Amino acid sequence: MGVNGFQGMVITQQGLNLLEKAQTGTQLQFTRVAVGDGNLSGQDPTLFTQLIDQIISLNISEINIGGSSNATISTVLSNEGLNTGFCWREIGIFAQDPDLGEILYCYNNLAGHEIFVPTVNTKQFKAPLEIEVFISNAVNVTAQIDPSFTYVPLTGATMVGPLILSGDPDQALGAATKQYVDNYLRPNATTSQPGIVEVSAAPTGVPVAVSTTDPAYTAVNGGTYVISGEGLTSTSQTNGQTLGVVFSTATPAAETEGNAGAAGTSTEAARADHVHPTPASYKPSAHESTHVTGGSDAIPVATETTDGLFSSTDKTKLDGITSGATNTPLSNVIPSAESAGTVGTAGNSVEAARADHVHSMPATYAPSAHASSHASGGADPITPVSIGAETPEGAQAKADSVQSNLNEHLADNVSHITADERTTWNAKQNVLGFTPLNKAGDTATGVIVAQNNTSYTTKQVRNITLSTASASGGSNGDIWFTYTA
Repeated sequence: MGVNGFQGMVITQQGLNLLEKAQTGTQLQFTRVAVGDGNLSGQDPTLFTQLIDQIISLNISEINIGGSSNATISTVLSNEGLNTGFCWREIGIFAQDPDLGEILYCYNNLAGHEIFVPTVNTKQFKAPLEIEVFISNAVNVTAQIDPSFTYVPLTGATMVGPLILSGDPDQALGAATKQYVDNYLRPNATTSQPGIVEVSAAPTGVPVAVSTTDPAYTAVNGGTYVISGEGLTSTSQTNGQTLGVVFSTATPAAETEGNAGAAGTSTEAARADHVHPTPASYKPSAHESTHVTGGSDAIPVATETTDGLFSSTDKTKLDGITSGATNTPLSNVIPSAESAGTVGTAGNSVEAARADHVHSMPATYAPSAHASSHASGGADPITPVSIGAETPEGAQAKADSVQSNLNEHLADNVSHITADERTTWNAKQNVLGFTPLNKAGDTATGVIVAQNNTSYTTKQVRNITLSTASASGGSNGDIWFTYTA
């Protein structure tokens, strides 16, 4: 059971309760159909009492109850009056419960197969729907049919207004308008209008008699009458004669060279499949221009394998061959090797070297004396740039930079002492008579003896004695260490 992409209508719990009542004779009356765009995401449709998001309510146009346990409900989904388009995902059928009022009888959801319904201003949308619903053994099944429903069901109905067609029929069973039928069924023929002519027998290729009571016959009154009708070919006859057409039994005249076309004067007609005898062959008129390149019947240019016309390109090549020239074969001999000092010659072979021939060459050549060509002004001068060397200008610039740095370094009196400063420093050392110890750290070359005092809380140098003997002598502040050897 389904409609379009729907996979089957699910009866709700309220619908099952109503169906159970209908098995005992309670009327099962369907009231309407509704569609919406609600998403089904885990909900139990059997517990629904309405659509998730109803958009349109549809009246029922017809209900058909078959021999099975199903009923088919018909309606039409239209976007008439729809101002906002929506994705049609859900559908429900409502019924009238005698105890609860209108209930949702059954429901279904497209579940990922939505159908978009556009607005009426975008595109007209009409979809006839036939929905099967389960009714089991219920016998009192009806539906609220909309009496003003404007659509004819597929099963047929009577039109209550005119049906306007978009054009004339183009198929055998296509509907036709009255105008088309009136134009197709033409009136009786007259002297000025083709039409229907009453004849005494069906046309068989022999003259056909026209009834003297036919209006077209009596209207001619001795003049010339043109007849055109079903089964007859237009012809011209004088009033009082038999109207129709006679096929000629004579063989058509032979066609000959130079014949001029003519309409003919016979009152008989040639059959559509007639054949004129023609000569077995014709002498053609001058037509050489048709066979050259660009002509209507051009003969192809000759190739190496196919005969044809001699092209202008080939003619130019032929004209370019020197008088007395011979057919020179191409040589298959490997050309002689090239070596240093070889003198070029024209040669005397009667064979031609191939265009892609190659002379063997030595792997290396010992060059002759050519140093002058590499000097400045020579044919192939070597420059510092060409060999990646320093240019004189660049070398001079670097030397100048070094000299400048050296001059600056020599003039730095902060980093270097002057001769006068060195003399002054040396004079100070001579005044002391000895070389003093550097307070930042130094090594003495003799014994240093500390002063004697009793200030034991002041940091100072002390006299230290290391001996295996017991302490003796010394002064205040001295330190004696006795150790065992």
